[in-house]
Amino acid sequence: MTPTKQNLQLAKRNLNIATQGYNMLEKKQKLHERELSKAKKIEKKARSQHEQAVISAEKPIANAIQELGADIIHIIKGEGNKTPPYELYEGTASLDEAFFAWQSVQECFQAWAMAEENLRQIDRQLHKTRKRANALDTLVIPRLANAIKNITIQLEERERDELVRARVAKESTHIYACAQTGGHPANFP
Repeated sequence: MTPTKQNLQLAKRNLNIATQGYNMLEKKQKLHERELSKAKKIEKKARSQHEQAVISAEKPIANAIQELGADIIHIIKGEGNKTPPYELYEGTASLDEAFFAWQSVQECFQAWAMAEENLRQIDRQLHKTRKRANALDTLVIPRLANAIKNITIQLEERERDELVRARVAKESTHIYACAQTGGHPANFP
């Protein structure tokens, strides 16, 4: 970056924007951490409900298999219907219990899968936010601060050089004027 006052102002503005961005990302990160905590609780509850549904479905399914044979597995799985895929006169009470128990297992599994996917999405967002905040904190902000420092040093050095040149020029003019007036500095304004 060329050490000019315009570049100094630009670097200061960019540093201010980067600092504000970092602060916003920190707030976003805290928000994602709270969401992640809630999502973990929801996922744990959904997993527990699924496990309970599987345990409670074991007995009705086992009874239906014992009563009607192993062929009922394709019947109770159905095609995602909420109603049994057989007629009222074709089924038995144990088949109905097995079907609805299996439906409960599927619903709990879907809820668990959705909770797990939500958990993954929040975790990905948190990771991205942390990565961006870290990049600002460790790369962008230090570079801009260093650029501001260097530009400021170079501008101050230029100002000192200009002052020295101005003094030397003034003294040279004064000495030249003294020589012209016969060596009397009082005659020089």
